[in-house]
Amino acid sequence: MRGVGRKLERNGEVAVAIRQHKLIEHADIRRMLLAQKSYTEGALALNLYCAKLVDEERAARAAGDAVARERATLLLDILTPIAKSWPSQWCLEANNLAIQVHGGYGYTREYNVEQFYRDNRLNPIHEGTHGIHGLDLLGRKVMMKDGTALGIVSETVRAGVIRALATRDAELHEYAHALSIVMGGLTLVTQRLWEAGDPTLTLANASVYLEAFGHIVLAWIWLEQAIAELPELKQLDETFKPPSLGTDADATKMRVEWRQLRNRTVNDPTVQAAKAFAQAARTDLEKRNRLRDYYNIYYQRMSALTTNAEIKLALEGFKTGHQVTLAQPRVRPTPPGSPTPVPPPAQKKQAHKHKKNKLKK
Repeated sequence: MRGVGRKLERNGEVAVAIRQHKLIEHADIRRMLLAQKSYTEGALALNLYCAKLVDEERAARAAGDAVARERATLLLDILTPIAKSWPSQWCLEANNLAIQVHGGYGYTREYNVEQFYRDNRLNPIHEGTHGIHGLDLLGRKVMMKDGTALGIVSETVRAGVIRALATRDAELHEYAHALSIVMGGLTLVTQRLWEAGDPTLTLANASVYLEAFGHIVLAWIWLEQAIAELPELKQLDETFKPPSLGTDADATKMRVEWRQLRNRTVNDPTVQAAKAFAQAARTDLEKRNRLRDYYNIYYQRMSALTTNAEIKLALEGFKTGHQVTLAQPRVRPTPPGSPTPVPPPAQKKQAHKHKKNKLKK
């Protein structure tokens, strides 16, 4: 990251400029980067939560639980306009901040942030515009079944607040209290808007109401993530591990993935170069040593292309098997622990004695 600007430090009573600092070291840059992170990751979490509500609705329908199904349906209905409009508005603002972080360079084609902005500028338009979603939220969704949907949102947020207050984290307590206050304020504002008796006047505030509602929902989403107890990585791997389809099916799947990895690796320039180098060896010992390096490169490349732990283990076994065949065997192997054999004493030759006896006869 390039250096830009000069950080000011106090030297007695005078602010002096010292060496240039990286962008990330400037407080305002960090502010913009954290804002981008909060917008984008919060929007993603909200839409994942809505997807979870879809699953809960289907599960309740399959189980015949009418109460759970109605709750999931109402909560999903009231959050839908927020899940569509809030990310399209504030993730675009994250793109805007990305351009600002780059300074003048962000407005040029040398960096792709300007392309991202132009692409994402369409989102607030094709999602139905904020005005339509605001009218849908304030004019229909919060009034569904005499405000039942808004009541479910309030209960869900307050349940998260209670869980946060049950922790020993003072910072979470502060966030929980603040969220509880603004959630109560949202309910009060909703009542006051509809007490006006003029739907036109009430709905004139729909877009602002939508934005305020969205900020509160995203604050709750972030609070839920802060108090969540994340499982260990190994537990997640076991949870999402695909079930076995049987020994034969697993073996077939293993062979198919093995062939795919081999086809992707065999033409790798580095692998081909290592193989050609091994084949050009002049002696058997030199070739064995070069083949060891070739197999290391070959199987490392294949292992890097897969995330399957079983495939990685199998590849390690294949590599070991190939390298074992390269070991130079002893010409005369000696069993371990056996004494060194002693040669028998030489026997005297008897040929001359037999010859003399023959001559006497």
